[in-house]
Amino acid sequence: MLSSIRRASRQNNIVNRKQYQKATSYTGIFSTRYANFNGTRNLTSTGKDPERPNHAFTKTYDPSLVESGWYEWWQKKGLFEPKTKSSPEIYEFLMLAPPPNITGVLHLGHALTFSIQDAFARWHRMRGDIVNWIPGTDHAGISTQTVVEKQLYNNYKLTRYDLGREKFVEKIWEWKAQSGSQILEQMLQSVISDIELDHIDIEKPTLINVPGYHKKVQFGVLHNIIYTVVDPPSSGPHQLVVSTTRPETLLGDVAIAINPNDQRYKSLHGKRVLHPILNKEIPIVLDAELVDLEFGTGAVKITPAHDVDDYHCGKRHSLPSPCIFDQSGNIINDAEYGNYKGMNRWEARVQIIEDLKDLGYYDGSKDGGPTTISTCSRTGDIIEPMLKPQWYVRCKDVARLAKNLVLEGKLKLQPKSQVKEWFRWLDNIQDWCISRQLWWGHRIPAYNVVFTVDKSETKNGEAKIPNSFTPSCQITNLH
Repeated sequence: MLSSIRRASRQNNIVNRKQYQKATSYTGIFSTRYANFNGTRNLTSTGKDPERPNHAFTKTYDPSLVESGWYEWWQKKGLFEPKTKSSPEIYEFLMLAPPPNITGVLHLGHALTFSIQDAFARWHRMRGDIVNWIPGTDHAGISTQTVVEKQLYNNYKLTRYDLGREKFVEKIWEWKAQSGSQILEQMLQSVISDIELDHIDIEKPTLINVPGYHKKVQFGVLHNIIYTVVDPPSSGPHQLVVSTTRPETLLGDVAIAINPNDQRYKSLHGKRVLHPILNKEIPIVLDAELVDLEFGTGAVKITPAHDVDDYHCGKRHSLPSPCIFDQSGNIINDAEYGNYKGMNRWEARVQIIEDLKDLGYYDGSKDGGPTTISTCSRTGDIIEPMLKPQWYVRCKDVARLAKNLVLEGKLKLQPKSQVKEWFRWLDNIQDWCISRQLWWGHRIPAYNVVFTVDKSETKNGEAKIPNSFTPSCQITNLH
């Protein structure tokens, strides 16, 4: 009896195994014959697309083997080509992939963002939506230029200034041809922009290594500096004490700001103070927007060219904006700055403190508390705000149009929680700075054109240029 049961069990297993093999064989034929992504029927007599990748199974999963050939096949079949919207019922899904910089191969950090976008794109395609997923590369060029500059110096001990702009740009094009093509091939895996600004958070006075400087620099210390009031009132303060963590910017001070509601300084409205280093008078301005009554001494030094808040304060009060640093972070060669000319900014910090002590204008220092130091992610250097002429695009009109598109329902944002942020951004839009202190990248089409006319073509000092006359001219690119 037991033997009969065993024989029956073995027979059932054989039948089940054969049924399973038949089913899997049928499924394999079905998937080969009909699972054509773009719906075409370019098949052989065996039901297979001759151009479609066909890889044998391996014991272990090998992504390089399984995935090879598919991307080329998808491209050949036109699966990535944007489709046109044939009816209002068809949903169009548009997504921009943030462009990476052309600095080499992409990494795992890029893959995270790109994988999420890839899932969105595939999901909408599966739903039958029109999907336009637009990638890009090299959004600003800062990273690209930095990489090539480092290579140039490491390999040949040359700077971009040694080559000149045209030759240097040629070097970047060579690097782009090498690195950019590799990045585009990897765009299936990743895309995200690099961050150009890093921060160092400190809780107390801290010594930090600064690239290019021979010793550590102390940050997080508040230095108290005395400004003597010129023609002081009979009853009221005869001096103002200002606290700063950047004594080296003292040379760029053009005013002292106080809050108009600060009762301590009511008698100083309209007065002036003596600059402790430059020995010249600068005004006291009233600014409730900048000066916090509850913070510090209630007096703030204004250095418009080297601080964003000070710059806006300077604009409100029509103050000058002298730049005291050059491109290398040294005090500019101006006679007004005396012995500080050409001095490194960190050396100037130390020297100015010593000079203030000798002059009796230094009122000690204290712990500045928690603060954040901005650094360059590419060089590690300390960021120094500087005022430079730039080119801008006026954005208010475009912002209004973009806002109205959402209000009218013509543009839908996903997720919906970002609509509020969209409006906040557009309602506070600022002009877009499009110029860069770079040699690599698009140049702004702005030129200075100087015409020269032969004296024989003038009469009574005025040029008489006939229609057939072509004057010689000199064209200089302004950017």
